[in-house]
Amino acid sequence: MISVAYVDGGGRTSGVGWSYVGKTTAKNLTSGTGKVYGKYTFKLVLGGVEFQRPDYCARTIHTSSTTYGDGVCGF
Repeated sequence: MISVAYVDGGGRTSGVGWSYVGKTTAKNLTSGTGKVYGKYTFKLVLGGVEFQRPDYCARTIHTSSTTYGDGVCGF
């Protein structure tokens, strides 16, 4: 039996103008394959103007024979 869980590593930054916006996480178990992902969003604001809002993602995929990860957001 395969089960999956998401363990939050959190998001933070100390760069000038950068702040942590939040996260989206999910897990899915279908046909013996478990998938878990986390998407962390940050933003860069300088002089009151937002310049960037990047997302960084990590996903793991688990089966009875293997586990691997990648940088995909979602399933």
